Amino acid sequence: MGFHIVTDSNADLSIADRKSFSDFSYLHVPYFINDIEGDPNITGHEFFEAMRNGANTHTAQINPPTFIALYEELIAEGKREFLCITLSSKLSGLCESATNAANLIMKKHPDVTILVVDTISASIGMGHLVKSAVEARDQGKSLSETRDLLEARKHRICHWFTVGDLTYLKRSGRLSAGAAWFGMALNIKPVLHIDSSGKLVPVEKKIGRSKAIQRLIDHYSETALDRGNGIVYVLHADIPEEANSVKTAIETQTGSKNVVLTEMGPVIGSHVGPGTLALPKIGRASCRERV
Repeated sequence: MGFHIVTDSNADLSIADRKSFSDFSYLHVPYFINDIEGDPNITGHEFFEAMRNGANTHTAQINPPTFIALYEELIAEGKREFLCITLSSKLSGLCESATNAANLIMKKHPDVTILVVDTISASIGMGHLVKSAVEARDQGKSLSETRDLLEARKHRICHWFTVGDLTYLKRSGRLSAGAAWFGMALNIKPVLHIDSSGKLVPVEKKIGRSKAIQRLIDHYSETALDRGNGIVYVLHADIPEEANSVKTAIETQTGSKNVVLTEMGPVIGSHVGPGTLALPKIGRASCRERV
């Protein structure tokens, strides 16, 4: 089958996708609700409803010993080549943990190769790259060929999004208390994205949610690599009806034939909150540069 792929729940892959992949490991990033570690199998609705009801949430990163234990187990089974796919290193220290673990394992086992890819992406943007890696490997590409494919493709993953409530950006340190108060008072909805270095940055401010969402749709139309057949995800944090309406709007306004609804999980969701909506897609080379 070739090399083994390792990733984690920052990728927001569905259970169906994960079950369909062979030679694949999906580590669960710890998250906490009121300081109690959460169930990895919690539904999005359960998690975001807890946030709406005032629960304090936070996450912790996977540490090197967790990666090392996984690699040791797989090496004992005879595996020798691994591709580890991580969240943007500008959003978390997880990539550094993965790299440190890989170096320690390769020093201990000289016949083992572990390549780590910093996706400069998050959520299903990262998940899309994981899917690309599985597909490339299953089509016969080598470990290094697949790594090179992801390194090239990651710069075309665009992550424009808006949030439902500025409180959660304030809580996670992405927005000052003053800016959050001012924004909520004036019904300002920020449009944000992950830039070419993997940082989360604001792009625009819109008065009202409908204008913010329309801006996401317009940006998709302006920058999609293949607006007709290329995939665009409608990623949402427990707003299924609104997400379905956005899907219909994209299909009607742009003619896109490959719009996929998908849910945000608790790890990324802990930082942005319920009501967040994003349109991750494959864009033209310039789509990450626009600020």
